[in-house]
Amino acid sequence: MLWPEGHEWVVASEIDWDSTIVAGPRDLVDAVLADGRLEVFEVDVRRR
Repeated sequence: MLWPEGHEWVVASEIDWDSTIVAGPRDLVDAVLADGRLEVFEVDVRRR
């Protein structure tokens, strides 16, 4: 887990996971989503 002291964003991964979780401000999420080198899916935690 990478989480800076200011808690502006977080990256979480585990050797047994098939995914890495990235969370942060909208501009960070948009930049990750726009990077064509990555397989990216947006998850909305408000949906159930």
